[in-house]
Amino acid sequence: MPEPVRNGMTFGELAQYMRAEHPGTCPAHLIGRDFSPGNTARKINVGFSPGDMLSTSAAKPAGGSPGPQPLPSGGSRGLQAPESDVQNQGASASGLSPSSSAHLTVVPMQNWRRSDFYDQTGLPWINPSPNLRSIEAATLYPGVGMMDATNVSVGRGTDTPFEIFGAGVTPATKTTPAIPTWFDGHAVATYLTARHIPGVTFAPTTFPVAETSEKYPYHGQTIQGVRMTVTDRLALDSPELGIEILSALHHLYPTHFKLAQATNLVANTETMAALARDDDPRAIAATWAPALAAFKERRAKYLLYR
Repeated sequence: MPEPVRNGMTFGELAQYMRAEHPGTCPAHLIGRDFSPGNTARKINVGFSPGDMLSTSAAKPAGGSPGPQPLPSGGSRGLQAPESDVQNQGASASGLSPSSSAHLTVVPMQNWRRSDFYDQTGLPWINPSPNLRSIEAATLYPGVGMMDATNVSVGRGTDTPFEIFGAGVTPATKTTPAIPTWFDGHAVATYLTARHIPGVTFAPTTFPVAETSEKYPYHGQTIQGVRMTVTDRLALDSPELGIEILSALHHLYPTHFKLAQATNLVANTETMAALARDDDPRAIAATWAPALAAFKERRAKYLLYR
C-alpha cells in the first residue's frame, strides 16, 4: 500500500484504516502473515503493547483463550480499556462480505494522548523487537532502518542497535578478495553535522559487533562508526534523517556504499533515483509533502485518540 514509513497511527487505528481503505489487502486468510521483501508468506507473531488491543476472526489465540488483555494501570496514567469502549468493526463496515474481509475488533486505550511518547505513560519499556531496546532507538528507527539491508551495520550485535551505524572490513569470499575498511566515522559525522539536521547530533565512535549465530554485518570486528543522539524528538523527522544518511554515504563513498541495497526498505522509486543523482535530501523530502498531506486527510476519520 502507498503509506508513509512513519504513519503516526496505533495498531488499532492502522488496522481500521487498512481494512476500510485497502480492503483487498486484508482478506481473512492472510491475517498474521508477513509479505515483506525476502519473505514468502512467513507466519509471524504480533506482539501487543499496553495500547489498543486488536483481534481478528482469522487470528484467534489457540485453546480458545481471550488473547492479550489490556494491562492494569499500576500507578501509570492508566492505559486500561473498559469493555464499554469496545469498537466492533464488522464486515459490513466497508460493504464487504465476511468471506472477503476479516472481522475486526479494536479496544481503545484510556488516558493516552497522541502527543505522548511511550516514556510519558509511566509504563516500563518492553522491547517490541529484540533489537529495539529503548525509546531513543525507536525514535531513530524509521530513518536508520532504511540502511538495514545495505553494507553498513546499524548496530545489530551491539548493546545499542539503531543508535549507531558504521562499517568495517568486508571479508573475502571464494570469488572476491577482502575489502579494507572504507568507512571513516569522523568524516561521516562531520558531514552530517554540517547538514544541521534538526533534533539530532552525530559523533564519531568505534564499536564491537558481537560474533553471534545471527552473523550480523561485520560480526567479530570492532568497526568505525557514528553515534546519533536525539536532542529534540519533536523536531526530528526520522524518515528525512534516513534520507540524509543514505545521501551522505552515497556522496562520500559512491563506490563502496551499496545504495541500491536500500531499495526495498526505502520503497520509493523516485526517492531512490534522486539519491542516486546526489540530489539534496531536503529537496527530496519536500517532494513527499503532497502525498503526506493527502494521507493525513485520509487517515483522519480512523484516529481514535487526539
